[in-house]
Amino acid sequence: FHHFDGKLGLFRSVFEDLEVELDAHVRATAGEVGGLEAFLKGFRAYLQFAKRPDFHRIVMLEGPVVLGETEWHAIEARRAASTLMEGLESLVEEGVVEDRPRRPLGLLLLGAMSEAGFEVARRGTARNMDALVDAMRYLLTPHIGKRSKVVAAPTARARSRK
Repeated sequence: FHHFDGKLGLFRSVFEDLEVELDAHVRATAGEVGGLEAFLKGFRAYLQFAKRPDFHRIVMLEGPVVLGETEWHAIEARRAASTLMEGLESLVEEGVVEDRPRRPLGLLLLGAMSEAGFEVARRGTARNMDALVDAMRYLLTPHIGKRSKVVAAPTARARSRK
């Protein structure tokens, strides 16, 4: 413990090391080329990593409790969210995903991916992973060639009428 600021410091270090390892694994698996297939390869790499008992327990289960949601989210934003947003940006640039505000879509994808990670950690069969990757493909591609109008948030005036 003389290298860390107590048990919390040690936990934080292990947590961040796992996040760095996950990020490297996802990036290496997805490769440098963007596009839908690379995004889905990265998603599958995340699912494979989520099966690891150390990652599941430390990052997914204990992380938010031990570190608190604010710090847990901050670390996630530095690692997982930034990698996800880079992948999402690639999908937008290539026309796979419509050019819409990225943050809301990124947040929803991150939530879906996290829940998929929990599912794989509980019942991580290859068939289950294939189904989740296929579902992610479906979520990302149903609007190809069907450009729809961006729905803006209601204005203050519109909200006051309700």
